[in-house]
Amino acid sequence: FCDLCGIESSMGRNKCTEALMKVKPLGNGHTYEMHQGEEGDKQGEEGGGKTWHPNWLGHVDKVVNAMFIKEIIDRVYNNEKCRRESPNLKAEVPDEDFNMQVIIQCTKDYFRNIHKQAMCRSDASKAQKAERKKEHGRQRACCTAVSIVLCV
Repeated sequence: FCDLCGIESSMGRNKCTEALMKVKPLGNGHTYEMHQGEEGDKQGEEGGGKTWHPNWLGHVDKVVNAMFIKEIIDRVYNNEKCRRESPNLKAEVPDEDFNMQVIIQCTKDYFRNIHKQAMCRSDASKAQKAERKKEHGRQRACCTAVSIVLCV
């Protein structure tokens, strides 16, 4: 997701999610923008000269999002297929999960997760509620850790 949206994927999961939610759809309705002077240039795994702009607030099956999801599914499948065909590389997906339906479901579920977070943050009252829940979770985890230490 991050690589296709032009985001450095080596930062932590939370920072990646935050950065993804800042990616906005293009005003012209296109799903991606081509980098200057790179039309037709494939540029390896880094999006093929494209920076994708999904609509996180839109439904998973809307045209813009469906094209983005299809691109991810194709890349995941082809990457795993190449890993399996190469004697020097180890497969990353378990054999029982290496089929298109599982990859499609996982990709759509991940998109829906980001969609849900983006929807919460788009509504101020939902954003405050989510922040309180997150803070309460931290306090609860801290109290649990303290009580475990005290009981031992």
